[in-house]
Amino acid sequence: MNPDLSLDIWRNIVDSLIAQVKPRAYEAASVYLRLMEKTYKRNHRRSEWLSLIDALRRKHKAKRRLIGVLDTLVKKKLVD
Repeated sequence: MNPDLSLDIWRNIVDSLIAQVKPRAYEAASVYLRLMEKTYKRNHRRSEWLSLIDALRRKHKAKRRLIGVLDTLVKKKLVD
């Protein structure tokens, strides 16, 4: 499957889950974000991954629980 197609599909899913404004939906979105991270990494596009996380952080800065989920995605990789 084309990685860009997968990334687009997963991004739509992530956006729809975040729009639910529920902590469980944020956790569900993290599953797709992890898939996206692996795809970006595999295709040597880490800067795009970091830009995506930064954009989500800025757009949803008032959603503290979502920011916490995003933090765990990035912090986990900084330790690895």
